[in-house]
Formats: sequence, structure tokens, C-alpha cells
Amino acid sequence: MAYKFQIGAAKLSGSIEQTDGSSIKAQSEFQIGSVAVDETELGILEGATVTTAELNILDGATLDVNELNILDGVTSTTSELNLVDGSSAGTVVNSKAVIYGASGEVNGSSIQVSGVDVIDSSGDLYVNNIYGDGVLSLNDGTNSVSNTELLILSGATVTTAELNILDGATLDVNELNILDGVTSTAAELNLLDGSAADTIVNSKAVIYGSAGEVNASSFDISGNEVVDSSGNAYFGTIEAGGNIDFSPAGNYSIGASVGANTLTLGGATSTVRIAGDLDVVGTLNRVTETELLIEDKAIIVASGSANAAAAAGAGLIVDIATGDMTFLYQANGENVGGVDASSSGDIFVASGSAGLIDVQAAAFYGDGSNLTNVNASGLEETVQSVSSTGTISLASGLQVLADASGGSITLTLPSAASLEGKMLKIKRSEGSANTVAIDTSAGTIDGESSIILESAYAGVSIISDGTDYYVM
Repeated sequence: MAYKFQIGAAKLSGSIEQTDGSSIKAQSEFQIGSVAVDETELGILEGATVTTAELNILDGATLDVNELNILDGVTSTTSELNLVDGSSAGTVVNSKAVIYGASGEVNGSSIQVSGVDVIDSSGDLYVNNIYGDGVLSLNDGTNSVSNTELLILSGATVTTAELNILDGATLDVNELNILDGVTSTAAELNLLDGSAADTIVNSKAVIYGSAGEVNASSFDISGNEVVDSSGNAYFGTIEAGGNIDFSPAGNYSIGASVGANTLTLGGATSTVRIAGDLDVVGTLNRVTETELLIEDKAIIVASGSANAAAAAGAGLIVDIATGDMTFLYQANGENVGGVDASSSGDIFVASGSAGLIDVQAAAFYGDGSNLTNVNASGLEETVQSVSSTGTISLASGLQVLADASGGSITLTLPSAASLEGKMLKIKRSEGSANTVAIDTSAGTIDGESSIILESAYAGVSIISDGTDYYVM
């Protein structure tokens, strides 16, 4: 069926339905009701796939194109965008997005890494490693540690229980560092527990007293007691660089337990000095020396004897295998061994040689009136020979043979004091024309300063009163 339309404006009261696929064209604009759209506006819909329902989403929308363009490039789903629904800054809203607080803080009931709490609801931190170049502050920032300080924990194997040992500790780092380098075990350190200065605490450490003393019930070396509870000392060898003293003053014994054995003091070349008196008791006393030197001028035997009779038998005994030689005191009235002292008074009796005593001396004193049975041929004097000028030595003999054959000589007498009580005999031993002059270093000889032996074989005997010399 063919239709014809009026050229110009036309109004339809019904609808227009196109069924054969041809186009409906308008010259300038297309108006439906009071709404008119031109070709450009109508072209917006060209290629549109949006449905009416989808277009109706904009029904009632008040946003402008800029606000709508916010969604340009958004790939989040509706569910993802809805995660901000109900979220509030700095407020925990479960299952919703976290919104920073006004100061950029993040608020949460806990913080997890891979589903594991690293900060729990109490604020406790649980991490494997902490990395940083700055300072880690705890609580209010008053306690902080640097990266270097945190590295102290690197490789630490200490347990929580072990760290809790410090819980409540009041010591500072200097006091804690006292343990630095200590290798003692807890049991060894506990040896100090209960110890007190100068006080015996069994099975505990010994603490010096205020004056450096060590107090103990006894002292042992290698399990052997060297000082017992009574203060007795037991040693194998005592070596001391100074003095060994005994205090307080009193009587002490050294080697009381030696018994019949030998107690040795000093070495083979040592000198053992007794500063005070030496009191030796016992039935047999022995000095094993090749030479015994005694500085005292007198040796006292039979000390404390009440009378002469009590001292009888005192003296010296020379111990000889073939028979002892003795020099013993015999009191007046005693008859010992066939020797009667009743008529001669106190005597000394010598054994051997029928009781005779051989005496050798440089000089004898007295007039000899009390000497009996003396054989003059047994008396000997030492003769010295001189041939040069010098001082006469009394130690070389009181008889001097002067030889002036090689030339005249001068002999100086020994001091008058040393010659007192002695007689010095000087004789020329040759007949040359030379002389022997006798001079003094002090004093005079018969009032002269010197005398001369001029004649061949001339001699002179000289004595002294301690001040001057005299010719006999």
C-alpha cells in the first residue's frame, strides 16, 4: 500500500511503525511531544548498547559530568567500592576499609602479617625481624633503642623465662657488666652466699678480715692438716724470706715430735744464730764440727755447783777410741783415780803420761816458785832472724838474731804496752864492722831514744813497763 505525505509540517496523532528496514528521515529535527532532538543529539544514541534500565540509573541523578568522570578508569567492583561504605576516619569498622585518622594514624584492634598477629589488642609486638636505620621507641618514646642497640639481640638464644630474670632488677649496666668475662658457674658463685668477712662459714668462700687476716678452724694442704684448731703447725719444709716469730710471748717447742730422729736447722754452709741464751738439756750433746769457734772469753762448766766438791769432775774430755784424754777438776781433799788432792789443794788432773800436762805457750808469767817437776829442757822459745831494717814482730818470737853482714840495719821495738811483762832478747849473729841500731816508735831505752850494738856478736835483753824500755 502506498502512502503519500504532505510536504511541509505534518502532525501525527498515532504512532509510526517502520517494518521493512527503510529509514525514517527528518529535514532538521525530530520532535516527539514537546521534546525535540536534532540530528547531532540523536546521533549520540547511534551504536549505543545501553538498555533502558541502565539509562534509568541516571534518573534523578544530580552529579555533573566531572563528578561522573571520577569513575573513569575505575576497575573496582561494586563490592570492593562498598568496602568504604560505613568507614570512618580513625575508627575501627569491622569488614570495612581502614581510613587514616586526622594525624595519619591507623587504628585497629590488632595488626596481622599473613594472618598472624604482629601487634595484638594489648599492643604487644610479635615480629621475626625489625629493620631500620633510626631509633625504635617504646610506649611514650621515653625508652628507645637504636639499630645498633637492637643488633645486640641478633642471634640471641635466650628464652623469655631467662629474660624475665631481669624483671624487677634494680642494677644498672655497670653493675651488670661485673659479670662480663665471669666463667664461674651458679654453684661456684653461690659459694659466696652467706659468706662474711673474718667469719668461718662452713662450705662457703673465705673472706679476708678487715686487716687482711684469714680466719679458719684449721688449714690443710693437699688434704693434710698443716695448722690445727689449737694453732699447732705441721710442715714438711718451712722456707721463709724473713723472720719466723712466735706470738704471744711464752714457751714454744720446735720438733717436739721428732723423737729419736734428727732435727736439722740450716744447711751445710748456713749460719744458725742464737740471739739469746742457749739452754741445751739431755744426757748426750754433740757438736759435729771440725772447728768450734767461741767468742766468749770463758767457758763455764758445772754451772751452779754449790761448792768445790759438787764441781769435782768438771772439765774437758777428748774422746779417743784407744782411751779418752781428760782434763778434769779435782777438789781439795778428793782422791780420784789414785790422785790425792788432800795435800795440794784444788788441782786439775790430766789423764795419760802419768798425769803430766804438756803445755806450749809463747810466754810464762810468775817466778816459777810453785812449779814442781819442771824440766827446763822442755821449755822452748821461738827464735826469729832479721837482716833488714824494720819493726820487730812479737808474734815471730821473743828471741831475735840480727844479721848486719849486708849493711847496717835499724830495728824498731814493738810498742812498750805490747812488750810489758815480756823479755825481748836481741843478738848480733855475725862479726862484721856494720852496726845494729835498736830504736823505738815511742818511749825511751834506759832514757835514750836508741842504742847501738857495735861489737861483733853483741846482744841485749830488753823489758818494758808499758811506757818505756829497759836493758837487763
